[in-house]
Amino acid sequence: MNIVTWNDYFETTGISPSEGTQFVFYDLTAYFNAWFKAGAPPPIVHDALYYSERTEIIPSGRTTDAVMQPMRRTAVANRIKMLASLTTPATLAIAVGSRVFRHQEPPGLPLFSIPAEPGRPRFSILRGGVAVVQMTSAWVIHRRFTVENPAYFGGSSNRPFIAVPPRVGDPNR
Repeated sequence: MNIVTWNDYFETTGISPSEGTQFVFYDLTAYFNAWFKAGAPPPIVHDALYYSERTEIIPSGRTTDAVMQPMRRTAVANRIKMLASLTTPATLAIAVGSRVFRHQEPPGLPLFSIPAEPGRPRFSILRGGVAVVQMTSAWVIHRRFTVENPAYFGGSSNRPFIAVPPRVGDPNR
């Protein structure tokens, strides 16, 4: 594991809690740090989900260099991601717009990723067709935007969302 910086938001390399990512990277870093120190993964004692998404669909073929000079060019991927902490096998589900994507996963920390679509994603961990953990994203994915922002936003079922008062003209509130 290589943590580049605690709070370099401009380069989207920070792991500290923030309005956009909440505690996602902070909490996951704690888990992987415990794994590193012990030499074995910590036991998963309850189901949880972590999600991340961009709040806008960035046109295909774009690279991050337009926003993040002089960093290395990387293709921008419009994806919705869900990392689950599973005690036993489960079905992961992500719903956005009128579509629902599902994938069966074993216990552990499976990652489920789908193409981003406009809307507010909904995330679920299902067993026997029943949601044992579910939540709706705090963020809306927009097709159009006024200022390009390739940063990821997120949240988790382990902590309540901490809302910051909206700024004038903020399309996500």
